[in-house]
Amino acid sequence: MSWQIGIVGTGNLAAFWAKNLAPLANVKVFCKGSSHEKTLEFNQRFGSLPWSNTDRFDLVFVAVQDDRIDAVVDELSFSCPLIIGSGIYTRKCNNEAVVYPLQTLHKDQLPKLSEVPFLVDHVEENNETLVNFLKDIKASVTFCSQDERQKVHLCAVFINNFGYFIMRKGLEMRPNNLDPQLFNALIQNTSLNVLKSGNLQTGPALRKDIKTMEQHVSLLNAKDRELYTYLSEQIIQNSHAV
Repeated sequence: MSWQIGIVGTGNLAAFWAKNLAPLANVKVFCKGSSHEKTLEFNQRFGSLPWSNTDRFDLVFVAVQDDRIDAVVDELSFSCPLIIGSGIYTRKCNNEAVVYPLQTLHKDQLPKLSEVPFLVDHVEENNETLVNFLKDIKASVTFCSQDERQKVHLCAVFINNFGYFIMRKGLEMRPNNLDPQLFNALIQNTSLNVLKSGNLQTGPALRKDIKTMEQHVSLLNAKDRELYTYLSEQIIQNSHAV
């Protein structure tokens, strides 16, 4: 089956869809950004086509920031299903469905479709067209309720956004002459341990090694000292709760 897909937005999520869908022989992707310049640059980079007011679409992907979704949806007059990419968005009308990619997305490091599990929260009116499209592009789909999706989004923020911040913070503290790849095995094994059953937490806070923690604190600036102390206290409290 051939597909006409509209994408509203030029950010990371829009880039993910355009880069993965535009090369498919049976899919034509059209993009509409917030400005002509942004849209032109986006289309040139990711292979999508200019959006015309005369275009008709099978699906329209609304790939904008959460606080802009309602305004964008209100501006669209299409009768086709509108596909929202947000993890936290609350559906407002029957022609909306949410296809939330449970993956970190950045224009400069975009995953393949096969590397992304999708949470799909939809209403009956969207079933046939949306499900057929997802099957056609061989997407890995888990159907869920709105409440489940929003809770998964919160999980993802802790795991991905907070986790990335902490790991980057750790790498920035290394001696300048050391290659960051030195920490590759540690990062990989930590990720594997998170998915295993049981509590595999380690470190001075778990052991209540006060002397080591005091020595760490002495090496930090005031801002990072506060973060270190807070996280250590959370680990101590969590170990007692377990």
